[in-house]
Amino acid sequence: MNCKQMKIAIATSTRADWGLLSPLAKSLSDQPNVSIDIIATNMHYAEEYGYTWKEIVADGFSISAEVPTHGTPAEIMSQTLIGFSQSLKKLSPDCIVILGDRFEMLAAASAAALERVPIVHIAGGAISEGAFDDSFRHAITKLSTLHLTETEEYRNRVIQLGEQPQRVINTGAIGVYNLKSLTLMPKEELERSIDFSLTEKSFLVTLHPATLDRLSPLQQLENLIDALNRFPDYKILFTHPNNDTDNEILISRINEFRDSQPHRVCVVPSLGRIRYLSALKYVTAVVGNSSSGLTEVPSAGIPTLDIGVRQQGRTAGESVCHCDSSVEAIVNGLAVITSEDFISKAKKSRNPYEQPDTLKKMVDAIISFPFEDVAIKKFYDFGKSLDVKPISAPITMKNHIDEEAFNDDDSTLFVIPARGGSKGIPGKNIKLFAGKPLICYSIDCARQFVDDRHICLTTDSEEIINVAKEYGLDVPFIRPAELASDTSGTYEVLLHAVKFYADRGIHYKRMVLLQPTSPLRTYEDVKMCLDKYTEDIDMVVSVKEASTNPYYNAYEVDEEGFLMISKGEGRYTRRQDVPKVWEYNGAVYVINIESLKRCSLGEFKRRRMSEMPARRSVDLDTRMDWDIAEAIYKSLQSNQ
Repeated sequence: MNCKQMKIAIATSTRADWGLLSPLAKSLSDQPNVSIDIIATNMHYAEEYGYTWKEIVADGFSISAEVPTHGTPAEIMSQTLIGFSQSLKKLSPDCIVILGDRFEMLAAASAAALERVPIVHIAGGAISEGAFDDSFRHAITKLSTLHLTETEEYRNRVIQLGEQPQRVINTGAIGVYNLKSLTLMPKEELERSIDFSLTEKSFLVTLHPATLDRLSPLQQLENLIDALNRFPDYKILFTHPNNDTDNEILISRINEFRDSQPHRVCVVPSLGRIRYLSALKYVTAVVGNSSSGLTEVPSAGIPTLDIGVRQQGRTAGESVCHCDSSVEAIVNGLAVITSEDFISKAKKSRNPYEQPDTLKKMVDAIISFPFEDVAIKKFYDFGKSLDVKPISAPITMKNHIDEEAFNDDDSTLFVIPARGGSKGIPGKNIKLFAGKPLICYSIDCARQFVDDRHICLTTDSEEIINVAKEYGLDVPFIRPAELASDTSGTYEVLLHAVKFYADRGIHYKRMVLLQPTSPLRTYEDVKMCLDKYTEDIDMVVSVKEASTNPYYNAYEVDEEGFLMISKGEGRYTRRQDVPKVWEYNGAVYVINIESLKRCSLGEFKRRRMSEMPARRSVDLDTRMDWDIAEAIYKSLQSNQ
């Protein structure tokens, strides 16, 4: 960012979105030459939700514009549209940050679009098929300029909606960052603040109206209460639903439930960010249909019971159990999440929304984006020629190597080698795989670990370079002619990349080699290799169990021309008894660069393996490989 003052507006309408946005607002306000304007609306000014505008002030912010609303969702939308239009005219921000999918946020985004204020959209690309919010979210995406998504799947979906890839950044979920970074309350302090004691058996419950469920919101709640009463040993901490259709009816019924069992049930209109995240430390599980049960809660290591269709389609980790909104299904779901096996599973499960440096990625993306240069939005179309010019300054990336800022001896270089020629599958590296150029899968994988400065796409092809640049990745060089032939080896290509950076004073200790032909590799596959790497070895390489075993079904020809078993002299007659053997799958190599300078990969002596499942180990060499990999990819996506 230059020295010009940057004005950033932040829209907030609920206790939940401000809880997520507050750390971002603080971090942005700490940046040089950045000022923040908070525009607050809707539930912040509702008595039944505790006048949560006070939380904004308590966090150290003044509210630059107030947009009070009341009435039905349609009435609130019209009031929000008018109020935000007037506020944006007065404040004249360089951009406005909008989170999520609520109806009033669609109205706020519409006002921003009409006032020509660029929109930064957080948490686009998600799916929640059981609520109107699903459509509102995607509509906000189409109105927005810069997109900060919570997962790579969501990033791909935003691009699928026609948004330019270089404007879509997978940052991870800000709620997970909050959970991991904030100082949380001791149990006694939390209990004093809500005037209620939590036991080892406690549920934190939030049920929003599922507007597209076959059952009415009230019937969904009645079924939940009936199911909770089947677990009388568990205390219940209930929070109010959002300001959606029938919310007042639900609040009244929740309060009746509390009044009937005051020793067991506590109702808090709004816990706020700190109390909510603190409560996750002291409850057994989270129950209901809030998105937080899928995003933040898994990082707390406790189970979630997701009820009904409101969050249907949203990515979820293994700590989340889904059920429909019938009494029987909820009872069965509660039995599952309170079982020892599931509680143990939740403690160890990975949260798909968790990434390192989420807040930094968000801040860097916002303050470095050239909002003034992108008045016209072009539709990104996967099916057409890939000749769209990238915007003048790709987000959080360098158009040239800044040696002073980039000199980090401890960093890791991710190298993606991509030759232009391919005989088995012509144009393989930029051919569309499941709707996206193949090379982009390796770029996305590398971006989950490092920023773009530490990603080196080495290629001899201008066409590949253009596709990468369109995808937002700057390519530092084109391979020299002597490394562009069919006979050029990977070893020489890797040494050339290392030398390129070393000549500019940039020295790495290790390299991660990602072959573009392994699109099914995951974050976990790479992370496992990195975790097994130490500086005293040459390499960690991903492997799969070999389909052909020299002790069992691999043969050589003896001196007389007859087949003989390669190893073991025929001692083994059952596959189960033979020693396991492994083969490289070509997906991940973590390489000691000092070792690389001494000899080629095939000459390494100190090699460790990291096993990958055979299903994700497909290496694209033939058309059949391609078809198999695409089928597996689609199967994996449908099962998420």
